[in-house]
Amino acid sequence: MRKTSDRLCENYGLSVLKQEEKYNKYATSSLHKELMKDSIDYAIENAKDYNEFIKILQDLDYIVTDKNDTLSIRREPYKRNTRIERQFGNKYSKENIYKRILEIQPRFPYTPNPKSLLDRTFQKYNNIKETHFQNKSSILGLIFHYEKLFGINVENISKSNITRMTPELLKEIKQMDEYSNQAKFLAKYKINTEQGLFDFKKSAYDKINPLKSERENLWKKHKRAKTEAEKKSIENQIAEISKKITPLAEKIKHCDNIQSRIDKIKIYELHQKLEEERQKVEKGNKKTKNRER
Repeated sequence: MRKTSDRLCENYGLSVLKQEEKYNKYATSSLHKELMKDSIDYAIENAKDYNEFIKILQDLDYIVTDKNDTLSIRREPYKRNTRIERQFGNKYSKENIYKRILEIQPRFPYTPNPKSLLDRTFQKYNNIKETHFQNKSSILGLIFHYEKLFGINVENISKSNITRMTPELLKEIKQMDEYSNQAKFLAKYKINTEQGLFDFKKSAYDKINPLKSERENLWKKHKRAKTEAEKKSIENQIAEISKKITPLAEKIKHCDNIQSRIDKIKIYELHQKLEEERQKVEKGNKKTKNRER
């Protein structure tokens, strides 16, 4: 397991700790918790039911302890379980995990092979890039132009031959998939300006808020339901409403993340301009000194 972890880190440009400090440091680091949380979210988003959620965590090399209302996981070589609700909050209680699985429902059947995910993500991103890269006046063209600023390297990702999913690799795929979905979103809805991005987000909120209220009322009815048949009927209604909510929530998330990237580009460009001005001033000062001599 240690060799696999080191190889993945080297393949994706992550730092590798020295042998004597490696696993003690990693076990208590924020990265360890971040990878664990990403893995749980991935399992929730890709599971069709709770049993498949557990299986996905196990495929990611987690040892799962599921007792009564407590769900704990750990990953070798660590010996201590992490109670996920205590670590990550009420959103990760067993009840809320069950609700999230029911509400999200995956678009694609789960596969433990990361190669298919890598190929799908790379192809989608690259196809859009080939079409929109030259239009630097649009948001999408600007983002493609500053690809390296966000640490995107689609060529390396597409050439990967890794066949087993791990939390470390999942983190890389998740980031690349997010960039790919953002590009697809901008291209599909022809959003070229910040104002267009703002207007689209406002429209999405106007649609999603009443649906969320309706779903919340159904969950209240679900708690009051007296029979399994009644509960199942309400769950089916919740699943149908969630099918409308999920894509709207994704669009709002894309708007927020794209705006964050635009802000990063603005800061970068401002620094570039300041650096250019500084260099001009220095050249001017040198010319002045040369004349004085």
